[in-house]
Amino acid sequence: MLPDRRCYIARVRLRNLLSVPHWKSRLLPWGAAAAVGAAAVLFAAVADAAQSALRRLMGVWPQWPSLLAPLRFFSIAWVTPMVTAALAAAISKLITPPLDQTLADRYAH
Repeated sequence: MLPDRRCYIARVRLRNLLSVPHWKSRLLPWGAAAAVGAAAVLFAAVADAAQSALRRLMGVWPQWPSLLAPLRFFSIAWVTPMVTAALAAAISKLITPPLDQTLADRYAH
């Protein structure tokens, strides 16, 4: 291989190595993995805090878990339909186009 050809290949590799799309494609998965790790650590910290709060409550009165479990269940059962309805309404607004906009107008650029 000619020396000029080697220099050209080295410059192209260096340019590709320093390019923004090259680093975006590598930083995105690393950033996502770091976010998942941070969420896992946060979830573990919240679980530890909940466990210590339950232990403190049991120290005060051992029947607290028996009282709190049904209350939590009923509160979750009460909130779930409201959240589900709100999400369904938001998703339907995202999916359906406005009435005055036809399909051809929507995708014409």
